[in-house]
Amino acid sequence: MMNKFSFALFVLMACCISCQNGSNKVLSIKELGDIEQELIKKISQQQAHPRLDTMVLHETKQYLEKCEAFAEKNPNDPATVGLLYKSGEVAKSVGLYGLAIRMWGIIQREHPKDPKAGDALFMQAFTFENDLRDTESAKKYYHDFLTRFPSHQFADDAKQLLQLIDKSPE
Repeated sequence: MMNKFSFALFVLMACCISCQNGSNKVLSIKELGDIEQELIKKISQQQAHPRLDTMVLHETKQYLEKCEAFAEKNPNDPATVGLLYKSGEVAKSVGLYGLAIRMWGIIQREHPKDPKAGDALFMQAFTFENDLRDTESAKKYYHDFLTRFPSHQFADDAKQLLQLIDKSPE
């Protein structure tokens, strides 16, 4: 009886170790792009359904982890900011709003001078307001956006949204 238990434990540990080793591999930008396209295809197919399949959500979370690992390992790669921005959009599209905000936040922290930094900050504010219904955080992010990017193409939108944020819909 003990040998069967020991063998089962050994097999379980071997599986965990082998799965872990594969998940630590940092994928190339092409591999991440392929995963992204496959996810977008699955998400598009599921738009007709009221709830996304848990498998698609799981795959999306794995994709986001891989994008974050790529960004951490390759901070100076020209594709990193675009990958982070797109991964935020993918996360938002499946309702993973916190993860979307996180991905855009990496752009803010690690690449604040990149042209996409303004878009990312605006999307954080917009997601707080419209998806999470967190008006206090949205106001904070809109104000930060206007302070850092006063000439941005979304600056007028941010000003208008700030004026409307506390008004109840009529």
